[in-house]
Amino acid sequence: MLEELEAAGITVDRYAGTSMGALMAALAADGVDAAGVDAYMYEYFVHKNHSDFTLPSKGFLRGKRTEVALRSAFGDRLVEELPKQFRCVSVDLLARQSVVHRSGLLTDVISCSMRLPVMYPPMAHAGSLHVDGGILNNVPVTALAGPEGPASAVNVAGDNRDSAPDSRHGRRLQVPGITDTLLRALTIGSAMTSSDVLAHADVVIQPNPSGIGFLEFHQIDRAREAGRMAARQALPQIMKLVFP
Repeated sequence: MLEELEAAGITVDRYAGTSMGALMAALAADGVDAAGVDAYMYEYFVHKNHSDFTLPSKGFLRGKRTEVALRSAFGDRLVEELPKQFRCVSVDLLARQSVVHRSGLLTDVISCSMRLPVMYPPMAHAGSLHVDGGILNNVPVTALAGPEGPASAVNVAGDNRDSAPDSRHGRRLQVPGITDTLLRALTIGSAMTSSDVLAHADVVIQPNPSGIGFLEFHQIDRAREAGRMAARQALPQIMKLVFP
């Protein structure tokens, strides 16, 4: 999507993201172009196995390798030091509410936003425990909505309905794996409220995620193409907003 916007001569001034989107948004806000974001994702989430399994007393994954990936990109930099505005969202388990991170150590706030419950242990930060922001708000457009300019939302969840075969027509339903089932269940609440959140966006870019499961990083090329097609479809709307 970023590549399509760059090719159209559109400059993005503000970024917000949740979960993996928080990481990609931070890279873009740091001035990394679309090709650079792609290269980073391939390096740390495709070529290298980011999973570091542990006994599930707190989470199936320790998250240490993800921390290394974050540290390699941002070091000790702060949100406030980025050349472009950046926000990311997590869920405060103790307060039971979404938190928009506007300042602080980048590696910490992005990690808060990426901590999928059960898969990763919660992130201790600022006196509370944080998990993936997508549990309550997978499209944090409200973190950017305001008088500073139009906001485009990227809804990678599609229309929140699955196109699984109907067993009544002789086709067998495919049962997803344990990880996919768990993450789908965890994000049901976010999916149910996404239409209300998306109403705050001036343009909604909605890739078709069909056939791409959670954490299936080996399908990154397929995901990129889905994003590219969705961005092209939304470009006429975006161009009208940017170049009225």
